[in-house]
Amino acid sequence: MLFTTRKVSALAALIQERIKETESPISKATAAGVAHVEPPLLPGCEETHSSTKAGLLAIQLLPLIVIYPMKRAFTWTLFIYFLTYTQGWVTNQTILGRLLDLCISMFVARALTRTIAPLLAITFKWLVIGKYKEGLYPMWSRYHTRWWLCQKVIAIAGMGNFGICNTTRVAYYRMLGATIGRSVSIQKGATLGEYDLVSIGNEAVLERCIVRPFGAERNTSMYLGRISIGPRAVIGTASIVAPGTVVPENACLGPNTSSWEVADADESNRDLAPSRIPAAHWTLNFFAGLPIQFLTKFVGAMPWLLCLIALVSHKPHDEVSDMLREVCIWFSGENRVGLHYAALSANAVLSPVAYFFAVYLVKKSFDLALGAVQPTRADQQSNVSKFRAQLLRSLMPAPAFHNLSELFGTHYEKTSQLARLMGAKVGKRVYWPGTGPSIQDFPLLEIGDDVVFGSRSHLVTSDGSGSETIKIRSGAMVADRVVLLPGVELGERTVMGSGALTKRDSQYAPGTTWVGAKKGEAVCLTTTEPDDKTPSSNQTGKSVPTAHALSVNDVIHSPYSHSGINSTWTTLVPHPDSEASSIALVEKGTMPHHQFDNKTSRTAIKASNSTSVTVHEVGSSASLDAEAESSSPFGRAFYQGKASYRVWSQSTITLYSTFVALSTATFWNIGSISAVQVIGHAYENNTILSQHFIGQNTLRPLALYIYFTGIIIAIMAVQSTLVLAFLIGSKWLLMGRRQQGNYDWDKSPYCQRWQLFLKLESLRRHCYGGHGILGMLTGTHWIVLYFRALGLKCGKDCALFAGGLPSLVFTEPDLLTLGDRVSVDDASLVGHINTRGKFDLNPLHVGDRRVLRSGSRLLSGARMEADTCLLEHTLVMAGDVVDEGSTSQGWPAEEFKGNRTPTLKVGQTWTVEKA
Repeated sequence: MLFTTRKVSALAALIQERIKETESPISKATAAGVAHVEPPLLPGCEETHSSTKAGLLAIQLLPLIVIYPMKRAFTWTLFIYFLTYTQGWVTNQTILGRLLDLCISMFVARALTRTIAPLLAITFKWLVIGKYKEGLYPMWSRYHTRWWLCQKVIAIAGMGNFGICNTTRVAYYRMLGATIGRSVSIQKGATLGEYDLVSIGNEAVLERCIVRPFGAERNTSMYLGRISIGPRAVIGTASIVAPGTVVPENACLGPNTSSWEVADADESNRDLAPSRIPAAHWTLNFFAGLPIQFLTKFVGAMPWLLCLIALVSHKPHDEVSDMLREVCIWFSGENRVGLHYAALSANAVLSPVAYFFAVYLVKKSFDLALGAVQPTRADQQSNVSKFRAQLLRSLMPAPAFHNLSELFGTHYEKTSQLARLMGAKVGKRVYWPGTGPSIQDFPLLEIGDDVVFGSRSHLVTSDGSGSETIKIRSGAMVADRVVLLPGVELGERTVMGSGALTKRDSQYAPGTTWVGAKKGEAVCLTTTEPDDKTPSSNQTGKSVPTAHALSVNDVIHSPYSHSGINSTWTTLVPHPDSEASSIALVEKGTMPHHQFDNKTSRTAIKASNSTSVTVHEVGSSASLDAEAESSSPFGRAFYQGKASYRVWSQSTITLYSTFVALSTATFWNIGSISAVQVIGHAYENNTILSQHFIGQNTLRPLALYIYFTGIIIAIMAVQSTLVLAFLIGSKWLLMGRRQQGNYDWDKSPYCQRWQLFLKLESLRRHCYGGHGILGMLTGTHWIVLYFRALGLKCGKDCALFAGGLPSLVFTEPDLLTLGDRVSVDDASLVGHINTRGKFDLNPLHVGDRRVLRSGSRLLSGARMEADTCLLEHTLVMAGDVVDEGSTSQGWPAEEFKGNRTPTLKVGQTWTVEKA
């Protein structure tokens, strides 16, 4: 509230508005002596179900224990049969020919699985739940369990080959029940769900966004509300279309927003969509692009192929009556099993290096022939320049870059070196995130010294208007979920806080702090002293107080009726320029220096219960200038040797990062390879099982598949249990129980140990088709038990990550307290604040029956009281308290007074009160 009403006059206007709101007919009636007035009804089912019933818990293990192993077994059964079929080919007589046969068999098995599995999942959906129906359902009821099971089966099967292009994606969603018009564009990475309740008009464009009619609701309820996207509407990158909402015709939602903020939609957002980037002529893509992509992938696969050459150096015996039996015995031989593990290891560790080298050669060749990439307007780009940019983006997307950087530790100098090789200008001591950022064009990126990045940010250098350079000056910070648009320049020590959205071609003044987005641009929290050299507002990111110090009259109400100001919140944060701050209590340049004490004061203000959040006040401009000239705590610890503890060297980090990557790749293939070994051993020893159950008969394919499935189920169940137990033990061994306090990189080894633990968590993340172990258990009591083992204080019957696969799980569960029947969708509950390496931990409190929907975030030190709700795309700032029974939306959050379940109406029944 304070940062939106900085002036006394604005606060007075706000108070007057609140007084008027309290003078409602109900209030007057109550004052006149009315005996009793019913409080407004809050959404949510009164009927509840238990999450701990034995039968339910058994059903919830099916995706983890049975369904995913069935998919793996299907692929291996197809592979063995096709490899057997190739034994009669003429290519089988030479080593390279056998290598080709082996690769073709893998390709055929994978391609068939990626086609058949999605079709089976679609069939399963129609048989188990049919059409999704709008309504409000208790979680863990029969309908919810059917919904949950369908969601897991569809996720495990994946889109497969239907994700190849836009046409196949549209066909896939139509088969699942979605109503999609003509010429609709659904970009790769867009997430849709509850498909029968989604309607998309002609020529609409969906970027990497979320369109889901599912919403978590109060008292552990599931809300399904129809979504309608009008013709020619655009849903921008990282935006969310909430359940029950309507995106009107021609509405263009920009990046980092939601359909609750549809009033901020603007036609200028249309060209910001990545799909509007001009493409090269199809002949260049087909005759030049495809061969180059094939060659680079071939070079990247060379380490893996060299190991496979050794594997096929000998072939199975030719003159046998049962070739499938012979192939199983041959493939399960000791030497070949070892070579298979060697190939997996090479693919995990060496292939990313070889692939990056191949892409670098392609990039260097273009630079020598055409010169370095330069900022260019879209209408001035040649076909060749379009082709180069498009090709390099496809060759080095964020996941491919991350596959290599994580071998060296994603946060450190090696990542900077790799970015420089791709053409970026990167300074010293840059702190990179564990996930992201996504970078479109490396040559159009300039990063200064001591820059800190948060996770899942987007550096967008190209759009429909052209390509421009993004410049991030020294000491700046780009926090999580930030979107920097083309041509943006961040000044020195500028902080782009959580979820900040910039304006295209804008400059953001040095030392300013920004967060979130209102009306298409980030909100400024701090300002610098104005001077004559400051650019005008149309050249900068509107970093003057009047641009974002909104009064009550400045707020534009959306069709979903935001109140404009949340009067229930006061924010107290550890650092005025923190990424998590919602107001700097003392801002440089906004108060006369004589109002500061000469000494730095540290004040702790109690919030509620035992929660305290610390506020720092900086004493003088000299101390601020001295801090501005110094490097970050991370830089001082890792690069300058100024830490108070022993910092692990880059070689140590590379060693354990590579070892974990290698171990993860081999560990999760033990089940499949061991299944082949068991079958090969049975055939070799002529057991009863091999002679009858999987012997030569008409049911042999089915029998072999069942045998594969059974073995993989048993092994993967043990593996999953061991991994979770190992991670629980590792957490307590490395970090113990987290405590509130300061843990700067140069003062405490906490961050270093935490990074090691995050690396170990790769064992649970990089499995089950990329969904991870926890991705198979979302919304169940099983995932609650896991986080309780990590220190979470959790009440009864809580639904964690109720909507499905989370983008981020709890990072500090032992600082998090949840009440009874809390519903958390793909929301972020983060107990840490990391500002340029200044690392603080604070507790989080979420009480009974509270709701955090997809895309909402509760920052360190914040608190939600009973029966509160955070809607899609909502940020509660550090230290904020959300009042009981209230609903909030926005980034940063504001009070929401509309209907958060728009497709439902309130029903109330009167009964005789018993004496």
